[in-house]
This record gives sequence, C-alpha cells and structure tokens, in this order.
Amino acid sequence: MKLIPRLHRVLAVSAALALAVGLTACATAGTQDSDPTPEKEDPTEEETNGETDDPIDDPVETAQPATCEVKPVGAIKTDGGDVIYQNQTVTIEASHVRNNGCVNSVDLSFDVDGGCALNLTFTEDQGVWALSDGTFTGDDKCTFWEDEPTTFTLDTTAANTVATLIGLPKVDDNAADESCARGASDIQVVGKAFFVWEHPTDDKENKFFNVNLNGLSLNGGITTKAVEEGACPGAPAATCQGVVCGEDFFGASCGGCEEGYSCAGGACVVGGCLPAGDGDTVGFHIGDTEWTTSENEKINLHQFCEASAVWIIKSATW
Repeated sequence: MKLIPRLHRVLAVSAALALAVGLTACATAGTQDSDPTPEKEDPTEEETNGETDDPIDDPVETAQPATCEVKPVGAIKTDGGDVIYQNQTVTIEASHVRNNGCVNSVDLSFDVDGGCALNLTFTEDQGVWALSDGTFTGDDKCTFWEDEPTTFTLDTTAANTVATLIGLPKVDDNAADESCARGASDIQVVGKAFFVWEHPTDDKENKFFNVNLNGLSLNGGITTKAVEEGACPGAPAATCQGVVCGEDFFGASCGGCEEGYSCAGGACVVGGCLPAGDGDTVGFHIGDTEWTTSENEKINLHQFCEASAVWIIKSATW
C-alpha cells in the first residue's frame, strides 16, 4: 500500500528531530556548572532589613566625654552643730592642665535637700592646694539653725582659715577637652574655715561661723575640663605630721595622751602644765597667769592643771 512508506518517513523525521533536541540539551548542560542549584535573585531591601553583604568601612571611633560618678561622704562640724552631707548632693566644677593632666582648680557645692549649703573653691597657690573662696548658708535644712537664713562668706585672711585637698589624682586623659580624675581612695577635704556675715551698717552686729572640714570627703571621680595653662599643686599634704596629740595645723584631731600625760604643742608631756607655756592657741600650753578676784584673792591659772576644763570670766570697771 502507498500509505506505509509515507508513515515511515514521518516517523523517521520525528525521531531525527527528537535526537537533535536531545543532543542540543546535552551540549548545553555540558557547558554549565556541575552544581544543579539554580541561581537566586538578589533579595529585596525589605527581606534584608536594609542590611547587605557589601563590605563597609568600620565607623571611626570618636572620643566621648568622660563620665564620673561621685558622692559626698561624712560631715562637717560647726559652731552650731554637725551637718551631715553623706549621700546628699554635691556639684563639682574642676579643671586640669592639658599638657600634664594635673587638676588645678576644684569648686565643690554641697547641700542637704537643697539647703544648708556649703561652697568651697580650691585652687593652686604657691605649689599647694589652698581654699581660696567659699560660702556657708544657715537655714532650716541645718538641724540646729533657728535664725533667719543667713549666708556667710569665707574670710581667707583669718588664722582659722586653712584647708587643702588630699588624694586628688591626675586625669585619665589629659589631652581630652573633658576627662575624669579617679583616685584609688576617697578625696579628702582637710582643714578649717572661718566665715563672716557682715552687717550692712553696723560692724558690731557682724556674725561669725567656724567650720571644721576634716570629716568631709568625696568617693568616686571628678569630671574636669582642660585648660591650656596653669600651675600644678605639689605633693598632697598630710594631717598630723609631727603631731601625736591634739589638733594639727589643719584642725584635724591627732588623738590624746595616756594617763599621766597631757598634750602640749602636739606632743604628750608629763603633767599638765608648762610654767612658761609654749603657745596660746588650741593644742598648746598656756603659761601660768595670775589674777586677782573681786575679793582681792590671788588665783593662778596653773592651780587648775588637773581640771578637765576651766571657765574664767574677767571683768573690768572704769
């Protein structure tokens, strides 16, 4: 029949086409990577949350201002009573010399719940720390205060004004505009201060106020700001140098003496009186003095040597 040869030709052509397609596919597969995993499209920004695998430069680190935490410790003794600044507020402004990192100015402001405020400014003076300015405000936050609020000003010329700082170290980074001075131990305020309130018209109405600072210190670090020039305080002072009893130069207590001894000029001596005396301020022996009572009786000061205290009132008539 004539239809059979035509069918053979159709089948032959189809087989040839299938073989050609198969060879083409094999040839194409042979040119690709052996990994059959299809390539992934780049993820969208939403899928990566804005992150990419592109390498980026690390951000340049910039110096951050030093942070210091500090708290007041202890109390002061005043003519009226003690003022406890422990764990209360202290505000500090300080500076350091940029070329060597020494702290050369400190302003301390203490208060008790916003009142009974004490401000002390310490600066370098002839190579040492010195109390150069200050105020004390008596008000109802002082437990002993009964008068109207009064602000006293430091009398820097008074003999009873002598104070310093102990334990204040250099800053962490002297080149920084702002740094921190941290000590291994507390920074101590040492000394005594004499404050005055001056009456506007009558000097006889002036008021005076003594403060012993020796129980006050700071725990932590002090933030400081750099200054380009300035002198540095020398080695820190120390209390009770050459003194074993009584009060030292700063008004710090250096202890007492054993039984049978008394404190004279910072030393423990036998007995309680020195006939000629060795001074007339706290911690020294006053020489013997004779008075005549209103009944014409002679009294010597040293007859009271064994007494713990003597109250003497001297009067005059004219």
